[in-house]
Amino acid sequence: MPSWCNNDLWVQGPEEDIARFKAQACAPVQTYNDFSGFAVDGWPVEKLRALTDALPADGPIVDFSFHGLVPVPDDIRRYPYDCRIAKTVGAILGEPKTQGGHGWEKSNWGCKWGACNTKLYGETETELWYSLDTPWGPPLIFLRKVSERWPTLRFIINYDGTHDGEGRCWLEGGKNKRFPQRPRLADQSPQLVTGSLLVTEPKIRW
Repeated sequence: MPSWCNNDLWVQGPEEDIARFKAQACAPVQTYNDFSGFAVDGWPVEKLRALTDALPADGPIVDFSFHGLVPVPDDIRRYPYDCRIAKTVGAILGEPKTQGGHGWEKSNWGCKWGACNTKLYGETETELWYSLDTPWGPPLIFLRKVSERWPTLRFIINYDGTHDGEGRCWLEGGKNKRFPQRPRLADQSPQLVTGSLLVTEPKIRW
């Protein structure tokens, strides 16, 4: 079982962009064609091809979907999540695969599975507050990609529960500045405290 990292994410930006981001983030979680319970190397080629020609059904809709913001390509989702099985099926079908869903998520999101226990727990016209859990560490690679795709938005994440302890990261336009320790409450002025998310820098007025 992984060690879970607890994340609080604050998103700030222009009203129209915040509305569009909220709508895109609220989406199904990623799914894959799962062959993990079978010895696929003994299957007829026609059966394997029929299974991989179809996309899996969408997963449940959540408040903050990694797949909604940085989608897993259909060509990856048609194959198994397990990299070894995906490579085996691809070799049988003459469609070589270098990775399955697990490898793609690690490369493009920085963590497997995406996020769980996601919740939008506060919002204004120009701000959104999310809580989410990720395995082993914060989703900084994922958030860097998201901030590149949404250059008008500011992303601040507070996280703890990792091997390195707690930390804080600020991302805008694909660039980030990481703070190794969460600031002490006594040091903060002015303060914005929402749940366990502490933001002290002045808000941007859009």
